[in-house]
This record gives sequence, structure tokens and C-alpha cells, in this order.
Amino acid sequence: MKIDFEKIDNINVDLVIGFGSTCRVAESLNRNGLRYFSSPFDWMLNYSLDTVISLVSSCGRGFFEECIEDKNFQAGFSTGIVDKRNGMISMHDFPNDLPIEKAPKFFKKKYQRKFSNLNILLKKAQQICFLTNREISLSEMQKFIIQIKKLYSFEHIYFINIYDTNNAEIESFEKFEESGTTYIIYKFNDEHIFGREKSKNPDFWLGNVNYWDNILSKIKLNKKFSDIKN
Repeated sequence: MKIDFEKIDNINVDLVIGFGSTCRVAESLNRNGLRYFSSPFDWMLNYSLDTVISLVSSCGRGFFEECIEDKNFQAGFSTGIVDKRNGMISMHDFPNDLPIEKAPKFFKKKYQRKFSNLNILLKKAQQICFLTNREISLSEMQKFIIQIKKLYSFEHIYFINIYDTNNAEIESFEKFEESGTTYIIYKFNDEHIFGREKSKNPDFWLGNVNYWDNILSKIKLNKKFSDIKN
């Protein structure tokens, strides 16, 4: 059965933060006017929710402190950099004409302020939405919320996960309520209209744009929340 977006309620939050694990999340938030600050997790690849907790709790300590180059993730004038400690991949930061030895200092300088701003926003927000695009279960989502609640106090948390079924015939919408938290799980074929193959479709990474935009149209930002930007 197809997801009936008209029957899904809107939610109102102070801010939405994407925790990947790909660039699709940040791009979709940006496209829908829901990304008004630069999160250190935007445009990053291949990182776990445990890594999110570790970096958020330490305000980014050790972020790309030990790293290697991976040219498989080159993008334009940037080269791929992998954080050896957690496997996170940056495609869009480090210039490909700089020696890899300069990468740790480069990332510290660029991201220290981003982690500080994220911490400020997380302390200030009362109604918050975390958005992910991962193959995770409800129990894994709940584990993350337990960990984040040890760091910050929110009146209410919405955790939305978009799960790619890789099958046009399988899709669903699920909603679970707990004390102070609403879990929302969308499952559908997250394939771009022109296909998944990178060699044939340069926009493959955007996924099912129509579904993403329908999902994010259900999120409204509270205007009273201060506009803190980088």
C-alpha cells in the first residue's frame, strides 16, 4: 500500500538536524528550506550513530585527527578524506592540491566552530527533529535517543528515519510514541527517477526526490526560535 502523505500530521520543531549517513539528508533539508545552519555532519558519508554521540558529547574532539586520503571519493577540486578512528568520509572539504599531512589541522580549524554552534543549538532547542537515512531498527533509534537525552534536555524529540526498501512494491509509514519522543519510520523505494546507477545518472544520490519532499513538507520550523547561523 502506498504511503498516504495527506493523512500524516505536520510536526512543529525548533530545528532539524540530519545525521546521514549520506549527503542525501543535508541536500533534502536544504532543498526544503529546513537547513538554516551548517552542521558538522552535513555532506559527510559512512558514519554511525555511535560516532554522532561520541563527537557531539566531546564537541568534535579528535574529528579527523587521524586520517587518510581515498581518491575514490574525489569531488571537484576536493579529495576524499577518511577519519581512521570512525570511518567517516569527507568528499567536499580538503583541497586535492594540499598534502595529506595538513588535513588534521585543516579540519580542526574549519569544524571547531561548527561543533560549537551545534552544541549551542542543541542546548537551546526544546522541540527538535533528528532526520536519518539508514538501515536501522526501531531499537537502534531508541538507543540513540537514550544516549542523546543524557547530553541534552528537550521537551520533545522527533526521530524520523527514511529506510530504502530497494523495492517499488514495498513501502510503509510507522509511528511510535514514547515519553517525550516520537519515532517516525518511512520505508519506500528510495531510487531516483532516472535510476540508481552512478554511471548513467549523475543525480542518483538524490534518491526519490518526490517522496523526500513530501516527507519534509510535513515539518514546520517554529518561527520564535532564534536564527543562529554560521
